[in-house]
Amino acid sequence: MKQLTCHDIGVDCDMKFVGESEEDVMRQAEEHAAHEHNLPVIPPNIEKKCRAAITDISTNSSHGTDTVTSPAA
Repeated sequence: MKQLTCHDIGVDCDMKFVGESEEDVMRQAEEHAAHEHNLPVIPPNIEKKCRAAITDISTNSSHGTDTVTSPAA
């Protein structure tokens, strides 16, 4: 699973996007940006920042906790 939040890219917004792939997360972020942040198209510099901030998450089923892995440099 992949995750991104608006806070991850410096936006004062509590929205979290979770998906099976980076593309799933970006699709959600694009829709949110258009409706909530008046960005009908995410500019290339912001898209790059979003993709760099996407993290891998996995759920520990025995404890119900999330593990977040930082993106690779």
